Order: sequence, then structure tokens, then C-alpha cells
Amino acid sequence: MPHVSDRRRRAERRHLTYEPAHLAAAGLPPRDQTITMPASQKALQSVLIRLFANGRSHDWDALKGRHLAGLFDYYGTWVSPQPDRIAMGSTVAHRMCAYLLPYTDPDKRYPRCAGIPGLRLDACTTYGYRLIHLPTATTVEIHDDSGWPPRFREELLSTERRMHRGDEERSYRPVWREHSLTDLEKRWAPVWQPQPHTEITSALFCIQSVFLHDPRGTRHGLGHWARHLQLACSSDAETPSVLTWCSGLQPGQIAGHLEALGLAAGGSTRTDEASANYATMTLGGAVLEMHRRHLCTRCDFDSTFAPTRPDRVAA
Repeated sequence: MPHVSDRRRRAERRHLTYEPAHLAAAGLPPRDQTITMPASQKALQSVLIRLFANGRSHDWDALKGRHLAGLFDYYGTWVSPQPDRIAMGSTVAHRMCAYLLPYTDPDKRYPRCAGIPGLRLDACTTYGYRLIHLPTATTVEIHDDSGWPPRFREELLSTERRMHRGDEERSYRPVWREHSLTDLEKRWAPVWQPQPHTEITSALFCIQSVFLHDPRGTRHGLGHWARHLQLACSSDAETPSVLTWCSGLQPGQIAGHLEALGLAAGGSTRTDEASANYATMTLGGAVLEMHRRHLCTRCDFDSTFAPTRPDRVAA
């Protein structure tokens, strides 16, 4: 294999991720090795991609405003695969942060959490916000390009809470500054345990950028390359999970991106490509069915589409 310099490896990585140069350098694994992440971080990444690509409402949605489904599509710009934390870019960091930080309603009949249970604000920084997820002991960084000082970011978050999270502020209890988990948040402890699909869905979280940007550099009018990224996960290893999207990259390209970013070892994935629009991929003992739909008028009204096993003939 010809020698490739670290500088070129970083450039190739950024071509896929769109992340800042310093994060690309920090997350670059040693040559011919993969990024080693804690199992707890992978579990959180798996949950996040299942929320962002859920395709419908979720119990953790805010009372008003955006659903967690599509939140990254609206406000996300990049994900930086890191061995010791989750790092995401956002167009509006304080807004994404406000949607993710939890409020709880401990009503005995209908207890509810709006936001990610166990997520806490650790610090406002020059790059954005640093959060800590207590159940998985994982740091979550939300970056943007504004360069505002930490104090101003704190004021922005406070204003965002009053203006857009007002319903939660009035009727729910904000728990994102608590030092420990509340009794209500402890109810979701099983969610953070590794599942049969965790390895493959965690890797998908890290390549969300390739669904937003064309790695070939082609410009698109809406700024989004693929649309309607939706993921339906199976609870057992025998039943495949299903990933669907409109337009964008071909299913057969995904395994190559995982290997290029050090998220999967060379040869550890097996892809069976039935057509340009349908393929299956195996990683970590779990199977993922990938179905690309052509961009069409359905994209304008297909908000209730639920991924099911695609018809191989239709693919």
C-alpha cells in the first residue's frame, strides 16, 4: 500500500466530515488502526442517531418547536468522530443545546422528560457548549462558528429558554444543572445499555455529514445532499435494522466511508449490493438494510413515512 502522509489523511477525513482542522487532527487514529471509543459513548451515539433519524415524534420531544427527529438536519453541520467525546457542529449552537437539555415532569400518572435524560450543561465555551451525559459519562460538545465569549453564550441560552422553551420553563422542572440523576431519569437506564445494533448505528451517527454534503464537492440548491434520513432499529440481532433516505450517496458507498474514517476496520464490514439503490451491510454481528429513494414530490409531504423492509424488486 502506498504511503499516505498524516496531512493527506486529515484532508481526506475533512472532505467527508466537514469538521474543523484541529478536531480532524485530534480524532485521526494511528495509521491502519480504528478509532477506539468506550462502549458507553457508542451507546449514546446510537441513541442520538435513532432520535435524529426517527422520522416521527418521540416521548423526549419538546412541548413546542422542533422534534428531535430531524434536529441535526435542521441545525447540524458536521460530526467529528473522536475517541473520548462526541463533537458536533451546529448553525445555531444555543438552540440545539436548548432542545437537548432535559426538563422533567414527575407526574405520577404521566411522567415525562423533554430533552435527553441525564444530559447536563458543563460549561459555556468560546467554541459553543460542553455537556456531560451522566448515565454514560460522555462529554458532548456543540460547536458553531460565531466565536462568542462564554458569558454571552450563557445569556443566549437563557434567552432561548425563555423565548422558545417557555412551556417547559413554566410547567416542567429544569434538571440540566443537577449534579446527579433524578429518580425519573433513572427510569431510562436500560436505554444506555449496548444493543445488538449499537456498533453499526454508532458508526452511522459519526457519518451523518455525508448525508448532508456530497463528498464529491457538488453543490446543491438546498444545501442538503440527501433528505429524509430515517432509521428503524431492530431489538434483536436476527432482524435487520433499516436505513432509508432520498437521493444522495449510493448504499454501497457507506461501508467505504466507515473504513476511511477509522470507524470500521478494513474487511470488518460485508456489503451485499443488490442494486444502486439497495444494499445490506453487516458490522458487529448486526445487519443493516439500506434503501435509497429517488428525490421526488413525496419529500414535500412524506413526514409520516416509517421505514420498513424495502422491496428488493422496487429497489
